[in-house]
Amino acid sequence: MEEKIEDVLKEYPIAFTGRKRIRGAILLEAEDAIYTLTNYKESTRRLLFQEAVKAQLSENGYPYVDLGIPNNRGELLTRDGQGNRMLLRQWFPGRECNLWDRNDVYRAAAHLAYLHNLLQGFQIPSEKAVILPEDFYGRRGDLSDEDGEEESFLEAASMAGDAEQTPAADIGTEDVAPRGDEGAKEDIEGAVQGQEIQKSLKKRKNEMKHAYNYIRRKKRKNEMELCILQQFQHFFEQAQEAEGCLERLDISGMLEQNIRQGSVCHGSYNYHNVLLDDQKIITTNFQNAELGIQINDLYDFLRKTMEKNNWNPKLGTVILEAYRKTRALKREEAQLLYILLLFPEKFWKQINFYYNGKKSWMSGKNYEKLLKIAAQEGDRGKFLQEAKGLLF
Repeated sequence: MEEKIEDVLKEYPIAFTGRKRIRGAILLEAEDAIYTLTNYKESTRRLLFQEAVKAQLSENGYPYVDLGIPNNRGELLTRDGQGNRMLLRQWFPGRECNLWDRNDVYRAAAHLAYLHNLLQGFQIPSEKAVILPEDFYGRRGDLSDEDGEEESFLEAASMAGDAEQTPAADIGTEDVAPRGDEGAKEDIEGAVQGQEIQKSLKKRKNEMKHAYNYIRRKKRKNEMELCILQQFQHFFEQAQEAEGCLERLDISGMLEQNIRQGSVCHGSYNYHNVLLDDQKIITTNFQNAELGIQINDLYDFLRKTMEKNNWNPKLGTVILEAYRKTRALKREEAQLLYILLLFPEKFWKQINFYYNGKKSWMSGKNYEKLLKIAAQEGDRGKFLQEAKGLLF
C-alpha cells in the first residue's frame, strides 16, 4: 500500500515531508502547505463542476476551499497501481465546527450566507471547450469518459454526487461537441425534475403511512411499535400540512429560476465540512454541490444543529438571524425553509428504518431515538412558532 502511494505522490511537483491516515483520506504535509489524497469514484464531469464551483469562490476572494491539485501532466486525477483514480486536494489546519458552541454555530451560519452570495451567477463551463483557471490547472479538462457516454455539465451539476457512476477517464485535453439550445433546455427540465422536493415529501409521507398500516395490522406489537403508533398521528398531520403548503408554492418555478440564475448549493454544509480557527473559516467537501435552491443548505445545517441541541428555540433564532444579516431571504425561500422544518424528517427516518429493516427483533437504539424525538417535540414546536414569526 505504501509503495502504491509513493508511486502516486511521485506524479506531483511537491516535496511531501510527512503523511498520516485520517477519515477517508491520507493527510500529506509539505514545507508550506498540507494536502489530502483520496480515491475519487465519481464522474469526471462532476469533478470538473465541483472544481469550477471552488474556482469561482477563489476568484471572488474566498480561497479557503479544497481545490484539486494537478499532477505533472496537468491532470487532476492520478491512477495508482490498481487503476484507482486518486485526487490530491489542498487542505487547511482547523477544527470542526462545534455544534454545542453558540459562537461556532453563529459563525458557521453567517459564513454559509456569505458563500451563497459568492455562489450566485455561476456560469456553467462550455461543453465545447472547458477551460479551468490556469492558476490552478494550466490545462483544459477532458469531458469524455472511457465508456463513451456523454453527460452534460448541467446534468452533472444537478446529480449531487451520484457515487454509483464509475467513469474511468482522467482529465486531459479533448473537446466534446456542444448539445445546443435544445439539449440545454432538456437538461434544465431534467434538473428540475431530479430535484423535485414536492415528490420527495409526498413519497416520505406515504412511507410513514405504509409503516403505520403495517403495525396496526400486527396482532402482537413490541414497545417500539406501540411508540410509533402513539406518536404517528401528530407527526403525520405535520407531514400533511407541509405537503399542502408546498403544493401552494411554485417549487418547480423556484428550482428552474435558481438553475437559470446559476445559484449553487454546497450540498453537504455540516460541521464535518466547516473548519474554524481564530482568523478564518474553511469550507471543504463540495462533492454534493449542485445548481438549485440554496436555502436547502440552511435547512440542513439548521435542522442537524437543532437536533443536536434538543431544538433549543433561542439557538435556532441565533442561526436564522446570523444568516439573514449577511443574506436576505426572499419570501418564497422563507416559506420553503419553514415547510422543510415543519416536515418531521427525524420521525420519518426512524419509522422508515423500522419498516425496511428486520422486524423480528426490536432495536433498542432506535427505540431510544423515538423516545427522544417525542421528548424534544415540545421545544421543536416552540421553535417552529418562533421561526414562523421571524420568517413571515
